[in-house]
Amino acid sequence: MYLNDEMYDVIDIDEAIKQKQDLIAQAKALSEEESADSIKAAGRLRRRWRRIPYWESAYEDQLADEFESYLNVIYGRRHLVAEENAKAKKELIEEVKGLDMNKPFSAMDKALERWKAIGSAGTRDVDDALWKEFAAARKAFYDMKHAHMDELKVHFDEAKEIKTKLIEEVKELLVEPNFYEASKKFEEIFDRWKAAGFSGNRETEDALWSEFSTLRHDFYKKRSEFFSEVRAKQKEAYVKKKELLEEARAILDKGENSREDTQAMKDINQRWREAGSCGREREDRLWKEYRQVMDAYFDGVRGQREERQARFQDKLNEVKARKTEQILSLRRQIDHLREEAQETLSERAAQDINDEIADKEDFIKEIEAEIADIESKING
Repeated sequence: MYLNDEMYDVIDIDEAIKQKQDLIAQAKALSEEESADSIKAAGRLRRRWRRIPYWESAYEDQLADEFESYLNVIYGRRHLVAEENAKAKKELIEEVKGLDMNKPFSAMDKALERWKAIGSAGTRDVDDALWKEFAAARKAFYDMKHAHMDELKVHFDEAKEIKTKLIEEVKELLVEPNFYEASKKFEEIFDRWKAAGFSGNRETEDALWSEFSTLRHDFYKKRSEFFSEVRAKQKEAYVKKKELLEEARAILDKGENSREDTQAMKDINQRWREAGSCGREREDRLWKEYRQVMDAYFDGVRGQREERQARFQDKLNEVKARKTEQILSLRRQIDHLREEAQETLSERAAQDINDEIADKEDFIKEIEAEIADIESKING
C-alpha cells in the first residue's frame, strides 16, 4: 500500500484504479465537448489525478496514457478557445462603447462581471491590450454619466420648486366653488406635475408625491360631492318641470286664450327657467313637450300683436337658456371625459376620448354662435 504526500486518506490499489477510471471517463466526455470551460475543467481533472496514489503497476501506466490522450485533445483546442474569448471581449468592448447616458451604473457592473467570466484571450499581452481598451470604454461611460448627473441636478432643483408650487395651487382649488372650472385647472396642474420630472432625491420625491396625492384624493372627493349635489338639483328640477308642463297643458286644454291664461303661461315660462337644468337627456325630452304646449297655446293668440311679440321674446329667451344649459351640459361631459382619459390605461381609448372631446368643443362653438344670433334678435 502507498500513501501519496498530498492525500489525506490512505486508499488501496483497487480504489485508486477505480478513481482513475472515473477520471478517464470524465476526460473522454470532456474531450467530446467544445465548451469554453473545457480547459479549466481539464486542469481540475489533472489535479485530482495527481492526488490519487500511484502503485507502480503497468495497468496504472496504461490508464495514465489513456487519460493524457484525452487531455491532449482538450488542450489542442486551447487556441480555438482563446480566439473565441478574444472575440467575446471585443464584442463586449463595442457594446460598452455603445452604452448611452440613460443606462444605469449597474449596466457597467454587469458588463464587468461578464468580462471576468469570459476567460483568457491567449497571452498576457493580448489580455492586457483588450483590458486597456475595455477600461477606456468604461471610463468614458462613467465620465459621461457624471457630467449628465451634474446637468440633471439643476433640473432636479427646478422640479422640486415647481412641484412645491403646484401643491399650493391644488390647495387653492379645494376651496373653488365651481368644480367645472376647477376640474379643468386640476387637469392642467397634473400635466405640469408630470412634465416637471424627477426632483433628484427619492425621499424628497416620495414626500412631494405623498402630499400631492393626498390633496388629489381630497379634490376628487369634493368634486364627487359637488356633482352629487348637482345631480340632486337636477332631479328636483325634473320634478318641478314635470309639474309645470302639466300646468301648461291644462291651460292649453281649456282653449280660452284669455289675458289671465296668457299671463299664467308667462309665469310658468319664468318658473321653468328658474327651475334649472334636469340633465341633458331629460331636459331635451321635457323641453320638446313643453315647447309643443307653449307653441300651441301662443299660436292661438297670435292675433294680438303685443302677446305675439311677448311670445316671440320668451321663445328666444328659452332657446337661449336651453342652448346655454346645453353648453354647460357639454362642458360637464367634457370634464367627465377628461377624467376618464386620465384613468384609462389604453392609448387607443384615450385617443377616442380626446376625439370626442374635440367634437363637443366644436359643437359648443356652434351653439355660442347661435346664442349670439339670438341675442341680436332679442336686442333688435
